[in-house]
Amino acid sequence: MRISKLKTIVVLFLVVVTMMTGCISEKKMNKYVVNHYGETISAKKIKSDYIAVTSSLITDDPVPSVSTKKTKKVLPFLLYLRIYYQTSCTLNPKIPINQFSSTLATYANSKGLKQKLNGGKLELNITKVPLSFSFNDDYQYFLLVSWEKIYLLPQNQEMALSYKIFNNSGGEVKSGNIFVPDPNKIKGTRYFQSVRSATAEYLLQYDENIKTMARYTVDELLKQL
Repeated sequence: MRISKLKTIVVLFLVVVTMMTGCISEKKMNKYVVNHYGETISAKKIKSDYIAVTSSLITDDPVPSVSTKKTKKVLPFLLYLRIYYQTSCTLNPKIPINQFSSTLATYANSKGLKQKLNGGKLELNITKVPLSFSFNDDYQYFLLVSWEKIYLLPQNQEMALSYKIFNNSGGEVKSGNIFVPDPNKIKGTRYFQSVRSATAEYLLQYDENIKTMARYTVDELLKQL
């Protein structure tokens, strides 16, 4: 009889927790991204007479992000319960590429890249860039004690670029590749911090990391010239 009652309590508890963790849907995650970047994303050309940035990753899709409920695991036992919930989100490539290009052009000017090229032009092609992260909620319950780990996890992805340098006559004089380490880190939530707030903070840091990658690229270019 006692075991039956205990099973009933566990089942009810499972239902309640599942409802709580299930509230971060794909729709909500996309909404958090819209709050940060706006409802539509368009490609922006940088204002530079000697730098051009291209990428085959760019499409006509204006949607800021695409999210999916990637994983949901429920492991109920007599005295132990674990629920693992994950929503993955992939940003529109135009978001980081716009930020990268703008920062790169500004930083290149400050570092004298134009003078280094001596009238030449630089063409950069981005083939890989960090785009995806996931919201994770790992809840565990054992013998009336519960603990929960909520965090945002980036999908580790280095940035890969190829470049070509042309002289003032249009002839190619140098080409190469640059690989930029991904500086994005896991972000846990603070006590009583909402998922919306945590996601906003993650995206702010993501933006700064993309800018850091742009400056790193310019420094690497200057080393290779």
